[in-house]
Amino acid sequence: MGVRGQVVIPKKIREKLKIKSGDNFLVMEKNGAIIFIPTQQVKKMMSFISKELNKIN
Repeated sequence: MGVRGQVVIPKKIREKLKIKSGDNFLVMEKNGAIIFIPTQQVKKMMSFISKELNKIN
């Protein structure tokens, strides 16, 4: 981590997850671990959950 709190994501992981400069993340802490989830992935999960809930109603 840099002095300004910036974190570098290794190139292999960026390529595997198709992460590019400027992408946004939801950042959470769980049991002492930092979790980064791309906001696009969060949006996909929210859409899926919404559709499944609509099936129930």
